[in-house]
Amino acid sequence: DAELLHLEQTATRRLGLGEVAREAIQVNLDLAATELSVAGGAEEIRKARAPFLPQLGISTGTQLVDADRATMSFGQLPQFGIRGSATVRQLIYSEQARANLDIQRHLQLSREQQYEQTRLDIVLAASTTYLNVLRAKTFDRVARDNLMLTRSHLEHARTRAELGVAR
Repeated sequence: DAELLHLEQTATRRLGLGEVAREAIQVNLDLAATELSVAGGAEEIRKARAPFLPQLGISTGTQLVDADRATMSFGQLPQFGIRGSATVRQLIYSEQARANLDIQRHLQLSREQQYEQTRLDIVLAASTTYLNVLRAKTFDRVARDNLMLTRSHLEHARTRAELGVAR
């Protein structure tokens, strides 16, 4: 006989296998980190695509010659000038830029597959643990039932021995 401790029922919530898997996915920090890696990879693709977009450049400049300096140099009048220019460039072909974009796409696919693998590993671990807990509870219940049955048989044997029916 053993003295069983803490058998009183505590307030617990019941979860099914699907709920366990969903909750494990929601609270896992490795999965959250992998998800951030996937989001960062999407930004890398945008950066790699940037050279293929039209590039616009604008520049301005001013020139001011005040009255003192203007009279010192050949008796000119004060001058004020503003310059401006705008350029538009479009990359037509660059093997290096194309290769970078392709590489970033492949790396992103790899990050997405890593995310999916991590997610499935988490579901597997949570499900396995859940089933192990159920198995342990079942073994405990079977052991308790065996104990109760053995006690019942012992009591029945003692009663038969007292009555003289058996030894």
